[in-house]
Amino acid sequence: MKYALLALALCLAAVGCANEVYERNLQYMTAPTYEAEKVIVAQRLDAAQAELSKAQASGDPDRIKKATADFNVAKAKARSVENEERRRTRKY
Repeated sequence: MKYALLALALCLAAVGCANEVYERNLQYMTAPTYEAEKVIVAQRLDAAQAELSKAQASGDPDRIKKATADFNVAKAKARSVENEERRRTRKY
């Protein structure tokens, strides 16, 4: 069961899903799965931010547009994880 939830979390992180669905799925994750998801989201945000910086340095508009979209998705997921962290610790 634990590995099934971890696989679900990884699948959701890799595929990308609507933010509302992602937020709802975060609520159903067990503590270890949720902690693993937090690490994955943080890594994806860092990678997206680095790619956006590289794209902006290159000056290629298509690359900048794609990197910006990827960064915005990663940032939205990071915000969702932050909100779930507040909900779990009751720090509103």
